[in-house]
Amino acid sequence: MKFKIIIFLLLGIITTGLPQTIVPFSVSNEGAEPSNLKVFDNKLFFSAKNQNSLISIYYIQGVGNPIQIPSSFNFTGANEFTVVSDRLVFSTFNKAYFIKEGTTQIIEIAGNYSYASDFIEYNDYLYFIAKSNQLNSLFRMNLNNGLVTNIGGSVEPYTLLQLNHGSDLDHKSIFVAQNKLFFNDLDKIYFIDLSNNNTPSSPTQISLPASAYYKINNTLEFSGFYLGTKVFYAVDINSSTMITDVQLLVIDLNSIPTASIVNKKDPVHFISFNGFLFFTALNSTGNSYVMWYYHPNAGFTETQIESDPQAFIFPSAANDPFRKVGNNLFHKNMPITLNGNMPIFSQPIGCITNNYPRNYLLELNNKYYYSDFTNNGSFEVFSCSLGSNQIQET
Repeated sequence: MKFKIIIFLLLGIITTGLPQTIVPFSVSNEGAEPSNLKVFDNKLFFSAKNQNSLISIYYIQGVGNPIQIPSSFNFTGANEFTVVSDRLVFSTFNKAYFIKEGTTQIIEIAGNYSYASDFIEYNDYLYFIAKSNQLNSLFRMNLNNGLVTNIGGSVEPYTLLQLNHGSDLDHKSIFVAQNKLFFNDLDKIYFIDLSNNNTPSSPTQISLPASAYYKINNTLEFSGFYLGTKVFYAVDINSSTMITDVQLLVIDLNSIPTASIVNKKDPVHFISFNGFLFFTALNSTGNSYVMWYYHPNAGFTETQIESDPQAFIFPSAANDPFRKVGNNLFHKNMPITLNGNMPIFSQPIGCITNNYPRNYLLELNNKYYYSDFTNNGSFEVFSCSLGSNQIQET
């Protein structure tokens, strides 16, 4: 079985198909099963099975075959590859690790952190959620001395553990807005004041409108997001456990944050891009799911660009229509550019023919990488360049 990589070369706005080139190297007889592709330090990092069918960490630099990083660690369940500050951070079932810029050495974060996830960096601290004594806890690590502390107190932050939350700030269960670290449990939203970087405050619960019952719907990939001085959450306002009524909650970050409901039903898949917030929700007539966008100067705008209703029913990275690739934003294979307060939707890129999961399409040195299934059913990584549409083996 061979491991394969596909590269896209995009020059400007391309509307024609691009050829795909397969770059093989030998691995386990079971197949490499590459995942966790992440560009860091001008290299492409990922995890895959080695010749012994164990998970190893690889990287590609320039042109050539992947290089396996020697290590004695057990990387079973490798996940959450995230670039923070000067390092690439990732986790396994019971540990967390990082690789510093300028090296390829894998360093273990001291302590046992099961399913560590949602890595973010703020003011020289790494924040993340992990299981401790069978409960989720909120931690932060000093990036200068490696000291890890629990800052969540008795509040158990909610996250979809064992799922890859992506490596940008659009798909995290925790985030920082206006010096406040936001997170939630199943029915409450909290923030921790980070104004004093050395001494974070205790968690403070956000006061929600009293007119309805709220619960964070734990069957969906709901997470909050922020843009400027506003924080957005998808919340279920129906007190029934059998019927959901998911609406958009907007929190204004005043001296005392205040929350209100905006009538946008079933909002999901938030992503920001150059001062805009894009997401999917039901249209104003309630008969189809479409793209919406928000800009502080223009408010909420509904588009006619439809999204798959399964993206709400079973939201995940696999059916998220939005993805950032290099300095570009795509809705499926359609580039989105901006003109003042209005986005411009360009013709689809011919090379990007499938709805690749957001974590599996990325750019490095004007080449585009993604993972997908081959004709024989194996999961591989591919590349392509301008020319004919024929797949070529090298």
